[in-house]
Amino acid sequence: MHSHFGPGAEAFPVFNGTGANVTALQALTDRWGAVICAESAHINVDEGGAPERMGGLKLLTVPTPDGKLTPS
Repeated sequence: MHSHFGPGAEAFPVFNGTGANVTALQALTDRWGAVICAESAHINVDEGGAPERMGGLKLLTVPTPDGKLTPS
């Protein structure tokens, strides 16, 4: 792991994928921050509100025809 991510990298086991996703988003954003994602994104559709409830993050959804965000 350290050869890929550096000597400061640590691993934290989590119970499931939702826990992993919320933990990763929390590591990358401030508690009052927001995540822009496609309306169809897994984090929005399948995580049952965990990012907002448990992570304190607001999901800002964008309608996309193919599930991909573009600068426009």
